[in-house]
Amino acid sequence: MRTFAKVFGSSEGRKAYMILRELSRYKDVFNWFRKVQIEKYEGINEKCYYRKKGVPFGDEVSAWRLSAKILGK
Repeated sequence: MRTFAKVFGSSEGRKAYMILRELSRYKDVFNWFRKVQIEKYEGINEKCYYRKKGVPFGDEVSAWRLSAKILGK
């Protein structure tokens, strides 16, 4: 409930809700958007899976190299 209140308590959260509400009028677009967001959520959820904790994937594997370049080391 706190998260819900925090999201809808912000103007950005209310704008996002309005966008989703408008998208729901266009079923194909809404279904595509929902599919993309579910895939993102599942990726995050998998990353947080307790057995994989600390195991980098995707861009995270080489992120330390980019960070080193940016920091000049």
